[in-house]
Amino acid sequence: MIEILQTVIMPSGFATLLFLLALVLLLLRRRQKIAVVLLIASGSIFTAFSSGTVASFLLSPLEYRYPYLKNPSAYPQVNKIVVLTAYATEDALMPLSSYVNSSSAYRLLEANHLYRACAQCEIIVSGYDAAAVIMKTLLTELAVPAEKIQVDGNSPHTVNSALNLSSLLGNKPFFLVTSAGHMPRAMGVFIKQGMQPIPAPTDFSLPKDPLEASITPSPLHLYFSNLAINEYVGLAWYYLTGKI
Repeated sequence: MIEILQTVIMPSGFATLLFLLALVLLLLRRRQKIAVVLLIASGSIFTAFSSGTVASFLLSPLEYRYPYLKNPSAYPQVNKIVVLTAYATEDALMPLSSYVNSSSAYRLLEANHLYRACAQCEIIVSGYDAAAVIMKTLLTELAVPAEKIQVDGNSPHTVNSALNLSSLLGNKPFFLVTSAGHMPRAMGVFIKQGMQPIPAPTDFSLPKDPLEASITPSPLHLYFSNLAINEYVGLAWYYLTGKI
């Protein structure tokens, strides 16, 4: 039920719902004027949220709240890198490099970059079990020693990562790697646990200035609009439930 509600809240889900309602009214030959209004509303939502300008307007406040980590060597006290998982799954028809989606790949590259700049660091991959194991395997393929990688595979949500790692990391500073759009929520839950994350955002999607984004509608821009709304809803829910 929750997943259905989450889908409907997204611009694409809400527009689809309006479209389906309009079709039902047209098929039943009832309230055709309302059906036309719903069709126009559906098309308008799809068009508006498919614009890069709108997507950037929604997503850039999240993505650019924390700047990328320019100089990790400026934090000699750090000895842990926490990288949160995105999507990953094993598929015998694909090479290992295709087991992860782009967000996971960006996070892996950033974690590897930080590890090269932090000789004393260990990496903790935190998320759901399958993704965490796959991402550890890919890190070893990037020449990170397996003994330098820990796996927290019992954290299906960001708040679980913070809860599970709080006893291990305490109040010692650590690098936190996740997608830029997800970083505000991730920082919120870790700080709530009394921890000291140093943000290392990656996977930036759109320019900071909405006027620099393409106004042309595209499915990719609609995806980014959905992503932004999902994060705002997540932030609101975490705030209301005391997780941040």
